Amino acid sequence: LGGDEEDYSIYFIAYGKIQIFYKSKAIKELTNGEYFGELAFFTKTPRTASAKSLFFSSLFYLKAEDAVEHLQAFPSDFVTCF
Repeated sequence: LGGDEEDYSIYFIAYGKIQIFYKSKAIKELTNGEYFGELAFFTKTPRTASAKSLFFSSLFYLKAEDAVEHLQAFPSDFVTCF
């Protein structure tokens, strides 16, 4: 996942290991149960960091526009989430 892509999804790691890097420098490693992409997801700002899998990994993702669509359809969920 590259830093300049217009993707505002948040990613959840089911299992595996993901390396986050900025300008070719590794800055963090994430593993099972952790997430990344939250800044782009909540602010719709372009990504500044990139991510790559260090070995076989399984991720789930939620697109920002899907989350907004759900919250518009079910406004009571907005109150419980935020």
